[in-house]
Amino acid sequence: MFELNRLYNLDCMEAMKEIPDKFFEVAITDPPYGIGIDGQRLNINKNPKHSRKAHEKKDWDKAIPSAEYFRELERVSVNQIIWGGNYFVEHLRTGTKGWIVWDKGQHGLSMSDCELAYTTFQKPTRIVVINRAELQKDHTFHPTQKPIRLYEWVIQNYTAAGDKILDTHAGSGACLRAAYRTGHNFLGFEIEKDYFTEADKRLRDEMAQMRFDFLFGGGIRKHRRKRRGSRRHKIKRTLKIEKRKTKNDRFGSGNPKRSSRTQLKLKPSNSIRRVR
Repeated sequence: MFELNRLYNLDCMEAMKEIPDKFFEVAITDPPYGIGIDGQRLNINKNPKHSRKAHEKKDWDKAIPSAEYFRELERVSVNQIIWGGNYFVEHLRTGTKGWIVWDKGQHGLSMSDCELAYTTFQKPTRIVVINRAELQKDHTFHPTQKPIRLYEWVIQNYTAAGDKILDTHAGSGACLRAAYRTGHNFLGFEIEKDYFTEADKRLRDEMAQMRFDFLFGGGIRKHRRKRRGSRRHKIKRTLKIEKRKTKNDRFGSGNPKRSSRTQLKLKPSNSIRRVR
């Protein structure tokens, strides 16, 4: 059996044999589409939207997974979210309305304007708009990498607290990092050694950094928020006092010593002399 919150350099078909039935509440995965996009040449264009990073071709996108893969995925997980579901229609046995449409926010380019994910959830089909420019923040190293922010949206909208997440084709590890950020236990497999090495490093670094922030950063931020709150309270209180003083000066408070209007009324009366 595998440890949770880990990425393994294994063939998912062999690995899933060791996983009990319905152990994971949700499987979120992005298998090969069988369209040959497993590498690309460097392309620098005047329009940066058309520029492409260089990725070594590895020939893992020649064909889609077998029917056996989808049956195993259904066995080990309660629900499935499968990117590229439109390429696997022949293997999808459960018809649902809950598809996900990722609008990449960049239209009319050489790539598709969106990608589709099949889900086993009986929910309305949803369109999520997340610009693929988010990938620049993620420092991509995988030719079909998806934004971590996209996976965060999927997890937040299709899982419950405490759900365990499985990713059989981890690739860049984006799904696993999103699972960690959202507080879910996860397990991932990646068969390509180069992808695994970089994804595992980034995942471990992020987990270590977040633990460090939790231990040493949270208290400091909380203390600073408290101090800022106290300062705002003092300012607000001072403004209230000044406002009250101004109001008293203008309209009188009922106290002759503090009311300028009352004093003005008293001065003329004291200066009047009785004439006989």
